[in-house]
Parts: sequence; structure tokens; C-alpha cells
Amino acid sequence: MNTRLFSSICGGLVLLGILKYLEPLADAPSPADREPVLETGLAGPSIDSTLLVTTGRVGAGGEESLRARTAGRVQRVYFCGGEYVRRGQVLARLYNYSFVIAPRTGFLGPSYISAGQYLTPATLVTTLSRRSDLVVSVLLPGSWRAGVRVGDSARVWAPAPPARVSTGVVERVGPAGTGDVPMEIKLLSRAPFRIGERVYVRVQDRREEVAVQ
Repeated sequence: MNTRLFSSICGGLVLLGILKYLEPLADAPSPADREPVLETGLAGPSIDSTLLVTTGRVGAGGEESLRARTAGRVQRVYFCGGEYVRRGQVLARLYNYSFVIAPRTGFLGPSYISAGQYLTPATLVTTLSRRSDLVVSVLLPGSWRAGVRVGDSARVWAPAPPARVSTGVVERVGPAGTGDVPMEIKLLSRAPFRIGERVYVRVQDRREEVAVQ
């Protein structure tokens, strides 16, 4: 058997072995395709407690209908859904030189009007949040209730591109019970999140029994 033939046979056997090794992994999902795993982990040696990590949804305390309160044909609309507006801000201008304005500060819902549309005072223009600041609503496992207090700082972030992060304050924690406990975290009005967006929430666990010794 010459050297070239021997080398070819050895190379073929090695390639066959590699393919057999990789075959069981062919259907394994890529780490990038996996859903994030939420868990309670140690914060590190510099912090003498654990961290509670969960998810919540961004809102602004519900919403109310915003009516035109004037009549006329729309010349131009000045807002888009999700925008933060201040009291008195112009939302639409009519051909008769009247305006639709925001009655208070808050977050707008989708626009229900368009240029050329005729409005009556009862026409639904959009919705306006009940609050002027963003709130993250969270359901805590019942066993976590003793570890969170009103006034605690919270870290909130959204990993979806572009990644965004902000801080907030625990504003309300429901009473302990047999099931999940509702919690609300107040964010700044300029926090980089959208209403309805799912975000991650991290707070310190104040339960004494889980403190790092």
C-alpha cells in the first residue's frame, strides 16, 4: 500500500468520526435561540443579600378616552401613539383654526383621526394614560413578599435591541396571601420603555433567612 493511499484512508476515517460525533448535536438549539432563564442568584460578595429577578409589563396606570371637544375638519395631526405629552400640547389643528389639545400630562395611545377627517366634540382622538409616569406591574411569588418593601430601588431593563436600562422605586406591594403578590414600580417619565413592553425587573431580597453570612 503506497503512502498516498494510506493517507487518504486515514483522512476518510477521521472525517467519518467527526461527522458521527456531531450528529447528536445537529438538533440542539443555539444558545441565542433559547429563552432567558429567570432565577434568584447571589448578588456577589460586596452585597449581603440575594437579588430577586423577574419580569413585568410597562404601563401608565391605565388609560382614558380623549375626545376632540371641538368641531371641524382636520388639517394636520401632530402626534403618534406612545408619545409623552404635556398639558396644553397641540395634538391636531383644524381648518377653522381651532385645535385639539392634551388636557393633562401623560402618555398617548394610538391615533384615531387623520387629515381631512371631520371631527365633532365627541370624536375619539386617542387615549391618554391616567398617570404621567411609567409604571411596571409585576406579580411576585408569594414567598418573595417579605423580601420587598415600598421605597426599595429597582433595576429595570429591556434586552431587545436597542438594549435599554433604567431605575425605579417600588411604589406598591400587595398584601401577602396564598398566591402571587402584585407589585408596582414607578419609573421616570423619560424612562426608555414603551407602554405594553415586557421588561426585566431586579430588586434586592431583604429576607433575613436568605442573607449571605
